[in-house]
Amino acid sequence: MILYFLSTYVDQNWKDTYLQGLISLSGNYAGEVDNYEQIISGVVPFFPNASSKLFQSFDFFAWLLPNPKVYGSRDLIFGPSRNYSAMDTPSLLKDLGAEGLAYLYSNYSTLTQDLPPPNVDVHCFYGENISTPIGYSYSNFDKPATNTHKGPGDGEQDDTTNHSCEIWAKTQDPKYKFEMKAFPGVKHIDLPGNSDVLQTIIGIVTSQ
Repeated sequence: MILYFLSTYVDQNWKDTYLQGLISLSGNYAGEVDNYEQIISGVVPFFPNASSKLFQSFDFFAWLLPNPKVYGSRDLIFGPSRNYSAMDTPSLLKDLGAEGLAYLYSNYSTLTQDLPPPNVDVHCFYGENISTPIGYSYSNFDKPATNTHKGPGDGEQDDTTNHSCEIWAKTQDPKYKFEMKAFPGVKHIDLPGNSDVLQTIIGIVTSQ
C-alpha cells in the first residue's frame, strides 16, 4: 500500500518536502506464493480452525498474490487437473469458486503491478538463505497441499518478491539513493527486531 500511496496520492513536491526516504523491510511488492495456500486450503498456523472460504473473503489478497509481471509463466500451483502460474490466477480463482476475490483481483491487482518507482531514497532490506515455499502441489483443492516446493527466500517470501524492488535501481530518478541489502539467515518475521537491521536503520536515519 505504501507504493500505491507514493505513486498515486502524493506528488513529487510533497515527497521531497516531507519524506526522508523509504526503508523497506521485506517489502511485499510482487506478492507472495504462500498466500495461494491460504486461499486454496485455509492453512495458516495462527488461524488453525479457519477455512479457505474465510481467507477468500479477505480483500487484501487481491493485491498480495504473486504479480504475473514479476513471476511470469513459471508454474506455482500444481493442481488436480492443471497447473497455474501467476498469470493464471484469474483461472485459479474461478476454479476455486472464489467469485468475490476474483472480482476484486480483476479490479485491484493491477494498481501497482508495474512496480512504479517511488522516487525517494530507497533502502530495501530482506532476509535470505532460508528454505521458503515457491510452489504447492494438490491432489484436491479441498485439502492441504500434498507437497510444498521449496526454494531460497526468507522463510515466508521467496527471493523473487524480495528482489522485486531491484527494478527501481533502473527506473527511478537517479538523484535518489537506492540500496538493496540482504541479511543472511534472518527470517521474514524476525527482520524488524534483528539487531543488525536496527543498527543499519539507525545509521541511515542519523546520517541525514
